[in-house]
Amino acid sequence: MLQLILGRAGFGKTFKIQEIIKEILYSNTNTTKVMLIVPEQSSFDTEKSILDLLGTESAAKVQVATFTRLVDLVARKFGGDFGQKINKADRNLLMSLAIDEVADKLEIYSGQVGKTEFVELMVSALTEFKMCSVIDSSLLEILSNITDPVLKKKIQETSLILKAYEALLQNTYIEPLDELTRLARKLSEHNFFNEYVVLFDGFDGFTMQQFSILEIILKQCEACYITLCTDAAAFSDNEINIFSPINQTAKKILNIAKKNYVVVKTPIFLENPKRFKNNGLKLLESYIFRTKKEKFEQKVDDTLIFAGNTKYDEADFVCRMIKKFIYEGNYKYNDFAVITRNDEIYRGILDVAFEKYKIPYFMDSREEITTKPLMLVVLSALEIVNNNFSSQSVFKYLKTGLIGMGADEISELENYVLFWNINGKRWLEEFTANPDGYIKMNEESKEKLLRINTLRKKVIFPLQKIRQDMDSVTGDDITRKIYNFLCDINIIENLKNFCQELSEVNQQGLAEEQVKLWDLLIEILDKMAIILKNRKISLKKYAELLKLVMSSYDIAHIPRKVDEVIFGSVDRVRVQNKKVVFLIGAVEGEFPRVPVASGIFTDVQRKQLIELGLPLYDAIEGLAINERFLAYKAVTMPSEKLFITWSCSTTLGGAKSASAIVREIKFILPNMLNVDDFSEELSDKIWEKKPAFEICAKHWHDKSRFSETIKEYFFRSASEYREKLQAIETVTSMLPLRLEDSQKIKATFGENMQISATQIEKFYLCKFAYFCKYGILAKERKKAKFDALQYGNVIHFIFEKILKKFKVNELLNFSRKELLCEVKNILNYYIEENLGGWTDKTERFRYLFSRTTNAVVPLILHMARELSQSEFRPVAFELELSNKHGVMALEVKLSDGTSVTVGGKMDRVDIMRCGEKSFVRVIDYKTGAKEFNLSDVLFGLNLQMLIYLEAFCKNPASGHEQKIPAGVLYLPSVSTTLNLDRDEDLGKLEKEKMKKLRMNGLILNNEQVIMGMEADANGVYIPVALKDGKPKNYDYIVDVAQMEAIMRHIDRLVISMAEQLHKGDISVQPAKGIYDACEFCEYKSVCAQTGNENCREIENLKRDEFFKRLKLEQKDGDDNA
Repeated sequence: MLQLILGRAGFGKTFKIQEIIKEILYSNTNTTKVMLIVPEQSSFDTEKSILDLLGTESAAKVQVATFTRLVDLVARKFGGDFGQKINKADRNLLMSLAIDEVADKLEIYSGQVGKTEFVELMVSALTEFKMCSVIDSSLLEILSNITDPVLKKKIQETSLILKAYEALLQNTYIEPLDELTRLARKLSEHNFFNEYVVLFDGFDGFTMQQFSILEIILKQCEACYITLCTDAAAFSDNEINIFSPINQTAKKILNIAKKNYVVVKTPIFLENPKRFKNNGLKLLESYIFRTKKEKFEQKVDDTLIFAGNTKYDEADFVCRMIKKFIYEGNYKYNDFAVITRNDEIYRGILDVAFEKYKIPYFMDSREEITTKPLMLVVLSALEIVNNNFSSQSVFKYLKTGLIGMGADEISELENYVLFWNINGKRWLEEFTANPDGYIKMNEESKEKLLRINTLRKKVIFPLQKIRQDMDSVTGDDITRKIYNFLCDINIIENLKNFCQELSEVNQQGLAEEQVKLWDLLIEILDKMAIILKNRKISLKKYAELLKLVMSSYDIAHIPRKVDEVIFGSVDRVRVQNKKVVFLIGAVEGEFPRVPVASGIFTDVQRKQLIELGLPLYDAIEGLAINERFLAYKAVTMPSEKLFITWSCSTTLGGAKSASAIVREIKFILPNMLNVDDFSEELSDKIWEKKPAFEICAKHWHDKSRFSETIKEYFFRSASEYREKLQAIETVTSMLPLRLEDSQKIKATFGENMQISATQIEKFYLCKFAYFCKYGILAKERKKAKFDALQYGNVIHFIFEKILKKFKVNELLNFSRKELLCEVKNILNYYIEENLGGWTDKTERFRYLFSRTTNAVVPLILHMARELSQSEFRPVAFELELSNKHGVMALEVKLSDGTSVTVGGKMDRVDIMRCGEKSFVRVIDYKTGAKEFNLSDVLFGLNLQMLIYLEAFCKNPASGHEQKIPAGVLYLPSVSTTLNLDRDEDLGKLEKEKMKKLRMNGLILNNEQVIMGMEADANGVYIPVALKDGKPKNYDYIVDVAQMEAIMRHIDRLVISMAEQLHKGDISVQPAKGIYDACEFCEYKSVCAQTGNENCREIENLKRDEFFKRLKLEQKDGDDNA
């Protein structure tokens, strides 16, 4: 006997089934057995509800089964099949091998061979064919009726691949996709369901395999009851509606019964809703996605639509509402369900929000294992070997944390590799380049290089062993190599250490996961060894197959609890007795989803095959109806309240619109409540400490009662947030950043500070950037390249060697060829001494150095001509200001008795001796676009050469004669580039060239000094010219008193810098104006400086204004002394 129980969602179909079960159990027939068959996802909840309904004793008489459980029940009674049951991973591996075996016979699919996506496509086709009971003969039978040559070829080649797959399975493996087919065969041989009443509940449809089982059950059992969700009024109607697929299923069941002479009772039509407690929900069930609709004009409080800006807003809203209901109403967590169309897009969003709000939840959370550290060790190791040791693959491997190398060791190795752009086979050779760059290697550099090479060997040696002896190897051989490799890197000990570290930071779940992953890895390697045992295979193909197999596995995390919120996608989750449902992601195109053709057949081809009698899945029209039915099911799940949420924009800012679900509900319930993230009261957002603290921080400066109250709560009652509150106070108060601990200040900056002139300039550009660079030593990761800094080092070296080796007149008498030869010799010496020779240098490096050779010759000649007419003579090159050697550094005393020592290195010092006096000028080789601007000095910038000049002139070690500061000059040290017209006068060209090579800086207003620098005083070599013994302009000259005032100002800047640092002042106060300290600052992402707030304005002052301010500053200093 067959009886259908038909009713719409919430009309009591499950309740009716339970009544029938009770009636059977409480009757006098003791021989009748009861089996309730439900979908896989419903078994847990169904068993629980049967237990609650009947009690332990009676519930034991009801077998709750799924089709999968039914397979086991029958196998236990009548015996099962012998062989090794394969899983998804085995299926993918065997399918890949099957495709390879017939690859030379494929035409349409020839371009897809070897692609993981094609393997997955074929597995999908196999799954569909198995579930739809499509066998190879069925495919071949319809070939004669197919006119489309492409489709015909596609079927032939698909059949060829699936035959090869079945051949690999034969006599060795059992395909679980055939379990229901085998079950049908077994059931047809035995009268298993004799004396059974079988009830089906919760199914929206059946596969062809399941229909085969159902047919046998109908023939064998005493009675069969099947619930289906459909509209009784539309059951016999042929009009297409959301219940059409269900009606088709019902008709198919009735036809099966009729064919087998099974008595069919009149269906039970359930016509009154049982689930819904409110009119709004009843009306939604009645009219949503129906042709005929009615509006309910009254206000309803059981349905609400929330529009958030992003998915994160949706998740936060859901959690707030759940917490609110828990605290205010008679609800448990188990009364809530969160439903979406695609749960994957909310992973990492909704679960994080649940954790934040401390809401227990069940999410069918299964993660792929290919991204797990242990699996990445193996996959990245094979990637390294197959990609010839690409650095990207090497560091993916190292950063798994399971190689036995610490983070500092990995960072040191990575910095070196990135710095020198090491890749590929260079990993297999000894590293020779200086870890510190294009400079001469010292003992510290040698030790660092030795340490780096030790790490390199530790990384490379185990990997090299994998690819040794790879001729004629089988899959089994490679698997052994992989296992031996894992032993070589001591993986088990490393895993233990990793688990211990996780346990120490309260990540016990992750620690336990590592053990599961190790067992999985061994299982996977066993499968690879067994299935590929005698197959010759390349290492690259092995790696592809291994990744394919690993991607077939996933790992589950959260077990079911008694009281928790259920989250899942509408097509997979089965919920019962939920009072409140949140339907999230109601966005156009996403829920309901817009169906697209998928699989090996296009939608047109699929329709054609269905018309020819092949029982495949629905074409797009059928899928679209099913999508609406799924949306209908979701809307009708709650008994008390329904919340629909959607996000207005993507995470990248793109616009979204509400889906048909939202439009339908708004039409039926026009006076329902609509809210968005901005219309909610703040008090509705503070149902848990962590999100409440976020609200507190966001509204820190609000003067509202709410803001003050919540702040007071956290200050008084939430001690764990106290430090965070203080941090917010510091950041939002806009007070300067300051270090408070005096001991830490001394440790960071030193009590008696030793700094460079460059550091002073960095401090006055921005204190915070100075703290990052010189306080905590935060360094930007860089690559070795022949940049302006390296060019400057080379130029300095060449100038020093040339001027030391040759007199000026000798240089002027050299031919260009002779001078070029000398420069090449010096460059070769520089490379050998400082850069480890030419052997490992790239073609680009060699090219740049050859350009340097050609560019430097005219600069030397210009410098020689300048010196030939000058009375100043170079006396020192690369002269170091240091208390250890060279010239004594500049020392400035502070009021507290401590001192600041300013060191550095001068490119060149020239002296003009005049009796007992010596005039001193400092030369800086300028390889950039830097110009001397006197105004900068007032603001603490452009001080370097002036500090060097003061230090040298004060220094007793540099001679007993009186040393008088004559000036500081930048000497251009780059070749000049001129943009002139083709017919431009050559004289003008030479004049422009000389102008670009002219030095700039600051010179003492002394005729003897000026003419000592340039005999004719025409301003050709220096930025000052005389007319009638007086300067033509005073922009670049100062008198003795002014020079002294500048020197005293620099001393005050040094003192001020030291005092501010000793007080812990590291405020974000970047220089702006003619400078922009933030433009190229490597720390701007740290300080988060925006706009021009809290900036220090750097003005471009005229000379007179500069000295006026300098005089005022000196007067203020004297008054405060």
